[in-house]
Parts: sequence; C-alpha cells; structure tokens
Amino acid sequence: MIINPKAETGLKIARTLIEAQAILVAQSGKAPFTLTSGRKSPVYIDGKKLISYPEHRKKIISEIVTSIQTRGLEFDYIGGIESGSIAYAAWVAEALDAPMIYLRKKPKGFGKQAQIEGEFKPGSKVLMVEDVTSDGQSKVTFTEVLRQSGGVVEDIFTIFFYNSFDYTEQILQKADIHLHYLSSWPFVLEMLAQESDFSQDTLSDITNFLRAPDEWNA
Repeated sequence: MIINPKAETGLKIARTLIEAQAILVAQSGKAPFTLTSGRKSPVYIDGKKLISYPEHRKKIISEIVTSIQTRGLEFDYIGGIESGSIAYAAWVAEALDAPMIYLRKKPKGFGKQAQIEGEFKPGSKVLMVEDVTSDGQSKVTFTEVLRQSGGVVEDIFTIFFYNSFDYTEQILQKADIHLHYLSSWPFVLEMLAQESDFSQDTLSDITNFLRAPDEWNA
C-alpha cells in the first residue's frame, strides 16, 4: 500500500529539494538520465545532494520524524541501505533515539560475511528509511533479506517516490509493504511550472514521462 503525504507537505519538500539542487532536469531534446533500473528519464532526483545542505536536510528529517510519530509506526530498529540511505537512517534514528542497522547490497566478502550491519536481533521490527524509490522493486528485494534473517518489515519511509509506475502498488501489496513518502514528481512538476528557467516543451516532456514512463522509454 502507498500512503500519500498531505499536498502541503509534498509541495514543501519539493521546494526544499529544488532549493538544494537535488532535482535535475534534462532540457527538451537533450539526452535523458539513466535510472538504476536501466530506464531512461528526463528527470533525476539526487537524494545524496541533501547531505551537503544542513538546513534543508533538517527540514527533511523533521518531516520524516513527525510523520512516523503521527502515524504511530512501530519499530525496534531504523534501517538503511548501502549507501544512499545510510545517512538518512542515521539522522532519523538519532532524532528518535532508536537503534539502527543497515544492509549491504551484498555480503561484504570477508570476516563474518555480514550483509546486515549492527546488533540485529531476529524477531525485531525494522522501519526502513530510504532517500529515493522508483518502482519499489529494489526495496522489496532488501526487505526480503531482512525477513530471511528473521526481521519483521512492514513499513518503508522514503523521502522521494517517483509515483509514476502504475504497477508499484501491486509490487508492494504482494510483498505486504506500506510505502510512506514525503514528495514525488507530480509535486515537483507543480513547483517547476512556477519557475521561469523551464520551457513549456521541457515541462510537457516531463509530464508525458510521468503519465506513462514505459511508453515514454519506448
């Protein structure tokens, strides 16, 4: 299930991301960006950019913490994933005075061959914190790593969700995962429409991508 933010929150975080220059837009006719999934996109979110902007990241962390508390999400650990979300998971864990763990993309190949780092107890509930989520499939993959190790994962909180792939809901439901997020491309597009730096052709190209990303790629 996808839990949407309030419009006010979505727009505020979109503005924060734009101010931190974390939103990258290919001008109309230019080569698009390549996502982790291999898909092409006329827009790209650089979630790691925020780590260099203290005031902006404080706003982000504050919103995540408020949402977690307001929604009454239960957890024993805050979890991050190598490497993009480790910093955010650490800041959220610090704000909530909570234990933290993180997952490597694969076992480290030496020592105890760990993929889960930190003091993790099987049977514990983990609230995952991520920077960016596109179609949700990679998040489900890491969720399964935790579950196979005895962890309980029901909720993932991401700063930015693409919210443009119509099969994401099905992926999440099959994995029995609730995805919470702060902002998405529709909110960003609304904010970009107020900027004078972007032509109507560029905005139209982004709109077409958001409506049907797979068809846009084809």
